[in-house]
Amino acid sequence: MPIDDPFKHAVLGSGVFYQDPRAALAWLQAAFGFEPSMLANDSDGRLVHAEMRFGDGYIIVDGEWAAHIA
Repeated sequence: MPIDDPFKHAVLGSGVFYQDPRAALAWLQAAFGFEPSMLANDSDGRLVHAEMRFGDGYIIVDGEWAAHIA
């Protein structure tokens, strides 16, 4: 989704964490219509951070936190 006004802030934001964030991006786009707006990879090509937008809202999509896995 192009940003028409770079100074307009999102209305709602949240974060979600997945074991396979790349698969989650595809699923969120197909299931709910979210559009990728930012992807960050590490030097090995692993996705380390992603953001998706839907209307004025956004979600942050990241991998699971190893320190918080029970």
